[in-house]
Amino acid sequence: EEIYRLLRRYGVALCLSDSARYPRHDILTTDFAYCRLHGRPELFASPYSEADLEREARQLQTYFDAGVDVYVYFNNTKAGHAIDNARTLLALLGCHTPTPGEPVRNRGWKQRGHNKR
Repeated sequence: EEIYRLLRRYGVALCLSDSARYPRHDILTTDFAYCRLHGRPELFASPYSEADLEREARQLQTYFDAGVDVYVYFNNTKAGHAIDNARTLLALLGCHTPTPGEPVRNRGWKQRGHNKR
């Protein structure tokens, strides 16, 4: 709890990290969520199942509904699963899936002060 208080005091985000190797703490310490999805069971290599991504989407939706900006990074790139997992997560959230080379930023998700979906 002391660490979380310090992070909140100084406006530092706790990385909401998912992997089989490290414990996960879904605790927001600032006004945005910084999420890293590393793959399970093999760190950096395993794909997420659709059921796993549905759980992530439900959690992310609670942040969106609370007006929290969310940044999600897939780091399960060793076997090339990150892009497919990111596309699936975007689809589950009802977001526009960008074409190659098109930036994802400011597209799709509701953002504070915006009504884009």
